[in-house]
Amino acid sequence: MTDRIIMADPYDITTMLALGLDNMSKFQFVNTPHRTYEWLEDAYPAVSAAGAGTNLTTATDTTTITVSAANFKLFHVGDIIDIGGDATPDLAYVASLATPVLTVVRGYGGGTSVSHPETSVLYIRYNARIEGAANSDSPYTEVSSTTNCSTIFHKSVNVTRDDVLFPNYGMSGVKEYRINQNMDVLMEQLNRLPYYGKRAVGSATEARSSGGFHQYITTNATSAGSAALTRAMIDSEFQQIFAAGGKTDLILCDAWGQKKINDFYEGFVTTGRAESIGGIMIKQLMHPITGALVNVVVDRHCRAGYMYLLDTRHVGYITIDPFFYEDLAKTGDFTTGQTVGEYGFCLAYEKAHSIISAYSTTA
Repeated sequence: MTDRIIMADPYDITTMLALGLDNMSKFQFVNTPHRTYEWLEDAYPAVSAAGAGTNLTTATDTTTITVSAANFKLFHVGDIIDIGGDATPDLAYVASLATPVLTVVRGYGGGTSVSHPETSVLYIRYNARIEGAANSDSPYTEVSSTTNCSTIFHKSVNVTRDDVLFPNYGMSGVKEYRINQNMDVLMEQLNRLPYYGKRAVGSATEARSSGGFHQYITTNATSAGSAALTRAMIDSEFQQIFAAGGKTDLILCDAWGQKKINDFYEGFVTTGRAESIGGIMIKQLMHPITGALVNVVVDRHCRAGYMYLLDTRHVGYITIDPFFYEDLAKTGDFTTGQTVGEYGFCLAYEKAHSIISAYSTTA
């Protein structure tokens, strides 16, 4: 079956080719992937939190700042915090902690402290430890886990006695022809899985299914509200992903999305002279922040009005049982067999990815 996958029309399985079928090494699996599989994810502690209390409205040298119990866990003795994050940093030194209060020294490093609103955000810029200071607790994040389920893809092959006896012009064998047909259909179904897949554990009466992009990408999921897709929308998602530590290297889009990208950059390409060729097709973008190249892949199976910005280090198919054909017991005048395979899908660190949805496909 591997040869049949290689020989498939690449325009029918573009997402499958872009992400690959064997991505086991990208993920820290808790168990060997089978019906249901689980992988571990870690993240850095947050570096900002909202403060509270009237003490922020004063500019005294030493003060206390109250935070929520959840945010209190983010701070560490010695943290240099920037109150408000304004153009001119107002730095303070965290001298001690007592739930949920931070005792801070304002005007750190000879700076001038100023008044701030009570709910100003406190940004943790770095940590400066006093020489010889005793050890104290520091923040950490718990390792979390994410799960998905496998999907079994199946089509039957039925060949009658007459199919074998009588010649079928244009095909060397009916059985092989129908296996090839099955593989075309099954690979297209596998290609559509990331766009439409819904996670379901299954039962005796309901099939098991893998969740796709929409199951996991929630933070950077932006609706255009039927407005025209703009370059600014795409650049905004690049920025959000970059701020979260992601490295976008792949855009999957529908045909309209590809047309719009072509239009956005039509005036920014260099071409050789060719009087018989017109038009451009943008297959790579330069990341507006990092300068890295981002592949643009148009997929006829992508949802209309949707664009997916992905960090391929954290997404991909996994192969649990690769496609194969097997003969089954003969039934009546039919020689019966089945083409079957079992695959899964993983997407980790969802903030490293983005979905732009519901943009106009006419404007």
